Amino acid sequence: KKQKKEAERIKELYAEKINQFRNANKINVHGSDIPSPVSEWIQLVEEYGVSETMFNNITYPRPTPVQMQTIPLMLNNREVLSCAPTGSGKTAAYLIPILHALKA
Repeated sequence: KKQKKEAERIKELYAEKINQFRNANKINVHGSDIPSPVSEWIQLVEEYGVSETMFNNITYPRPTPVQMQTIPLMLNNREVLSCAPTGSGKTAAYLIPILHALKA
């Protein structure tokens, strides 16, 4: 019973950390079972199996907020509606998962 409470506490702390990250990057999400955003491109390789070749061809230094959340959602085959200003990286946010799916 104690281990169960400890596991729940760890899960709550992780959810709080993710919420703080989203708030800091002005990421708003709605829905259920939403995957965590990525903060670095390497996470796409490590967590989602994006190819090293694709990773090596991403020239942006780090993902923009719209990319941080949209890419993991699309890699999980979720429906996405992203609303962000022009120049915020929406096109790359959609293309990276599509190219990954075409490779598979």
